[in-house]
Parts: sequence; C-alpha cells; structure tokens
Amino acid sequence: MLLAMAVMTAYGQNVSDVLDATAKKLMKGGTYANFTTIVDGKHIWGNIAIKGDKFKITSANAITWYDGKTQWTYMNGTDEVNISNPDPETQELLNPYHFISLYKKGFSASMTNKSGRHVVTLKRTSSESQISEAVIEIDAKTSYPTNIKVKTDGQWTEFKVSGVKRVNYYASHFKFPAKQYPDAEIIDLR
Repeated sequence: MLLAMAVMTAYGQNVSDVLDATAKKLMKGGTYANFTTIVDGKHIWGNIAIKGDKFKITSANAITWYDGKTQWTYMNGTDEVNISNPDPETQELLNPYHFISLYKKGFSASMTNKSGRHVVTLKRTSSESQISEAVIEIDAKTSYPTNIKVKTDGQWTEFKVSGVKRVNYYASHFKFPAKQYPDAEIIDLR
C-alpha cells in the first residue's frame, strides 16, 4: 500500500512538473502560436500572443485584446468593439495559460506518454469551473502544447496548436489600438 501511494505521489508530481514547465514557457517573456479549431462544423484559424495573463487572439471572425484587466473584442464585418472587464470564468475559457494551470484548483490530473508527447487529462473535482474536462498534449522536448481539448456543457472544443515561438511583446500589444480603427463603434459593457 505504501509503495502504491509512493508511485501515485511520484506520478502526480510528474504531471505537475510537466504542466509547470509548460506554464513557465508560456508565461516567460511572451509566446506566439497559430491554432485551428472546429466550431459548428467550420474550421476557424487564428493566432494568439500571450505574455503573463495578457493575450491577443486574432481569427477570421474577431480580434480580442486583453491587458490583464480590460478586454476589447473587435468583430470583423460589423466594425464594432465590445469593451468588458471579464470575470475569471470567462478568462478561463479564453486564455490557454488557464487550461494549463487548471490542475492547481478543483481538478485532478493524470498523464500518459505517447509518441514524444505528454497527454495530460484534467477532470473537474469541484463545481467552480465551466470546464468539466481538458486533455492537453504537450511536446516532451519543447514543453509547448500541441493540442488542447476542452469540455464545457457536455461539448468538446479542440484547438490544434502549431508554429509556437517566443516573442517579447510590449504591453501595448495587448490593448485595443483605437487609432487603427477610427470608425469602429465602441460598445462599453463594463
């Protein structure tokens, strides 16, 4: 029984070490990545820039900037910008760093290894999160995520990640550049 507990503890620490290394890579300096996801049968491409808890997501439908407090979402085609101060639950669904750090609060974590990737499964143990389960594939050599699957409201959303690289971003990269969108209608939802 003690041997089983020691093995389980070592295994749990290993999952933590892998996720901590990934979070550290994503948080240090800045990270850029491309992604593809399928929503309602449609492929949506985009890219994301992350630095700490700040991010900028660009897709065919919208551009979202988040500076750690305020979020601006510019909808392509409507020329509208929605401004909000999102709650932690909303941030949890948008920022990949939050997917990586779910195991720290209200989730159990397990891991398998497959073809040079760590496959981490996180399952909700409390009702504080909108995410009930997540599966994160992490490149064992680079510690960058290659695939993220998230289950909310019984439905899975998958993000295939590629082109990950380090970039040192200025803080202004994560704020809405109003001068570039002089005709945009501002909708302040704060």
